[in-house]
Parts: sequence; structure tokens; C-alpha cells
Amino acid sequence: MASNILNAKAPVSKRGNAYECVRCQTTKPVINSYKYVVNHIRKQHLLATQCPYWCTLCDYRCDTQEELAKHVDTYPVHKKIVGIQKTSGVTINPDSFFGHSDMPYFISSDDIVAFNKDKSQEHYSQKRKENGRTAARTVEECLKVPEANTLSQQILAVLPSSEEKDEMGEYDAVTVASGDLDNTEVVHVTTVVETPRLESDNSSTTSSSTSSKSTSKEEMDKQMQNFTSQLNQNLKEASKFINKSFKLGEENVKQLTSMVGEQTKAFNKMANELKGLNQWLSDNNEQKTADKDNREIRENMG
Repeated sequence: MASNILNAKAPVSKRGNAYECVRCQTTKPVINSYKYVVNHIRKQHLLATQCPYWCTLCDYRCDTQEELAKHVDTYPVHKKIVGIQKTSGVTINPDSFFGHSDMPYFISSDDIVAFNKDKSQEHYSQKRKENGRTAARTVEECLKVPEANTLSQQILAVLPSSEEKDEMGEYDAVTVASGDLDNTEVVHVTTVVETPRLESDNSSTTSSSTSSKSTSKEEMDKQMQNFTSQLNQNLKEASKFINKSFKLGEENVKQLTSMVGEQTKAFNKMANELKGLNQWLSDNNEQKTADKDNREIRENMG
């Protein structure tokens, strides 16, 4: 089914280009992919009834009924709500979660503007730099442990002095590339790389300086391996903690679902008892009416 979010004036979506939300009246408007900005406009600047389809449970908004049905069928929280009918006997129709507007608002070039290729590349390049600085701060926080500080001091202790650097050449800075805690098992460390310095014809290298360079580099490599191992261990512990938190959240959802099921059962039981009570009252009233009629008949006959 074709998307109905654009009219004839809407910009053509090109993969890779960046788009800006014109509606944002802030110093930093939302700039991202086409789909991201469209979803942002629907969520932040439009009412649900102005969108083609929306979920009445979580206010999710989309283009087609098929996309909304997939959302309800696959979203874990909604699946649990729909699944209550299997345990409590209460029938819940998934279609009741569907919101639909026959005359939705059409997002156009008045709402979203496309960047050209050069400006898009410039934006994404700047965004990657910002993400890199954020990742660097994350790694720096991971290093705020006594073991890491000790290892850092040990690494600094074996770094060559200025005199040794004159003999050994320039060293590249040590960099740590961080990643997603859930997916990263190994932290890649750019080791210190020796860049030999061009020596003049009259320079000479003694056996003692060669031995000193070799020893320093071996110690530095060993300390770097220890440092990397400790950092990986810290990241793994953080990943375990995050996964444990997610599992606790899932357990809470299960408990809540179970409580809802029990409350629903209790409600159904109470409803059946109330229905039986109403039936008894009705039968009792009918009996009283019949007894009254019989008395009147006997009195008239007497």
C-alpha cells in the first residue's frame, strides 16, 4: 500500500540525505533521516487523529493498517495484553487497538526540508564526531576504577623519556574504541606504534640503547595487555548488570500480567455471583407477586 503522508509539494526522499523539521522552533531543530523526521513530526507536532493510523495503547503512529497490525502483534507489552484472553476468558479484539483517520494531515515541504548531498554529508560527519566524543566520555567513565588508574600510572611509568624518544622516534597516542556494551566483547586498543626517525649519516646506534628500547617496548606491551584485559572485564561486568536489569524488568511485567489475570478472574466470579443474585431476586419478586394474586383471589371468592 502506498504511503499517503505526502502531497504533490512534498520533497522526494533520497536515501542517505538528511532532513530537517521546519516545525521545530528551537535553536537545535531535529535533523535526521527522512523516516525519523516524519515520525518526529507526527509524535511531537501533530495530534493522533491527524495521522493515518495510530495505536490506542501506546500512541504509536504509522502509515498503513498493515504496519499497525504488525506493531500490535509483535510489541511484547501488547502481546501480553492480548494474551490475557487465554488465561482469564476475557476476549480482547486486537482491532480495538487501531486508531484511524479518514482525512489525515499530509506532511509536505512546509513541514520537512531536504538537505543536498554536500550538506547531508557535512551533517552526518559532524554527528559522527559528536558520537565519538560521547563514546570517549563513556570509556573514560569506565576507567574511573582503582585498577584502571593503577594501570594507567604503570603505563605512564614505562613510556619513554624525551631522550629515549629522540632515539626511538615518535609514538602515536593510545586510543580506545568503545562500542555497545551488549555486543562488544573485546575493546580494541590501538597500541603504541614506533615510527622510526630518519637518522643522519653520522649517527650511530649503540647496543645499550637498542637493549633499552626493546626492554621498554616489551614492558609497555605487557602493561597495555593488562590494561586492555582489565578494561574488557569492566565492560563485561557492566553488560551483565544491564542484562540483569532488563531481566528484572521482564519479571515485573510477568508479575503484573499475572496480577491482572487474577483480578480479571475475581471480577468474572463476582459478576457471576451478582448475576445469580439478580436472578434470585427476580424469582423471589415473581413468587411474591403470585402469592399476592392468590390471596386476592381467595378473598374475593370468600
